[in-house]
Amino acid sequence: SESLKDFQGMTIFVTHNRDEAYQLCDRIAVFNAGKVEAFGEKDKLFQRPVSLETAKITGCKNTTQARKISENTVAVPEWGVRLDSKMKIEHEEGYIGIRANHIRIVDESTKENCFKVWIADESDGPFRTFLYLKIGSQPEKLDDFHFQCEISREQRNDVYLNPEYVFFVEK
Repeated sequence: SESLKDFQGMTIFVTHNRDEAYQLCDRIAVFNAGKVEAFGEKDKLFQRPVSLETAKITGCKNTTQARKISENTVAVPEWGVRLDSKMKIEHEEGYIGIRANHIRIVDESTKENCFKVWIADESDGPFRTFLYLKIGSQPEKLDDFHFQCEISREQRNDVYLNPEYVFFVEK
């Protein structure tokens, strides 16, 4: 990797490791079924994936079907909620996504995309906790959850899905 960073020419680097691609490349192409599905600057590709497969390949674990309600709002039937997004929703049906590290605990000033959640399961890291959360009712088993959240070990229970990071891709 050091020799690639020092090299001034153009290089095609093939990998299945998204962290390695992100660290070494300025622009990334995502292939699906032998065709280029997405291509662009790495930050844009990770922040606003163009497809469900691109979202998954770039590490987004929180995706589910959604239906357009308005230009910036979707219904999420599986979660039983509506979500606002800063992104303009252009298609009637598709998928919403939000990365685990973009979900936050609510405070008094938060008005949109706030939901009471129950913890189905959790996994502690040295500094962060990974929570598996369910909206609307208590989970019945460990895998009965809607999405993952990555927070500091001290935080729990009420979460905020910042509309700035909620993305929508065509079905």
